[in-house]
Amino acid sequence: MNFRCIFTALFLVASSTLVRQTNADECKDFLKTMLMDQMKHVVPCITGLGLSKPHEKKEKVFCIMKCVLQKAQMLGADGNVDFDLVNKLLDGIPASLKDKANNIFSECGHLAADLDPNQPNCDSYAPLLTCVTDIGAKMC
Repeated sequence: MNFRCIFTALFLVASSTLVRQTNADECKDFLKTMLMDQMKHVVPCITGLGLSKPHEKKEKVFCIMKCVLQKAQMLGADGNVDFDLVNKLLDGIPASLKDKANNIFSECGHLAADLDPNQPNCDSYAPLLTCVTDIGAKMC
């Protein structure tokens, strides 16, 4: 794992939760903006987790992503999916994209039950993040 994984995961978050434009170019521009906005959380998360060596960052890549999602208020403070937040985010998606967004949550939502916020390397987040990345990348 490397920081490319973090960027991919952040892309999935943006693509799966807050897409507001219906035009493909506008959608992609929005995703880029969202990604850049979420990137601001990466360094504070790395610092907050006390990771300084490359191998530590590699081992804890899913913990970094979990932290970013918490700071972006896409996971609850306890590290679990907050379905009230998910529903609120879905409410903000235009009607033309709701089916695609709902597909992401119907395909991947069951994986939220497998999250273990206390797992040291946060590996339990990998299946959910991979699923949302795979489906979310097709949103625009």
